[in-house]
Amino acid sequence: MNSCDFRVFLQEFGTTVHLSLPGSVSEKERLLLKLLMQGMSVTEISQYRNRS
Repeated sequence: MNSCDFRVFLQEFGTTVHLSLPGSVSEKERLLLKLLMQGMSVTEISQYRNRS
């Protein structure tokens, strides 16, 4: 199975996290995970994505 590797800089901790996710994870799911890891709340993410 394919995988998707990406990096997220966690400003609060001054470090970068490297992740390897299964290829079955969608682009939207990867974006959500990245935003959560960057410290955004669910409310902030919904506003960012123009959702209620």
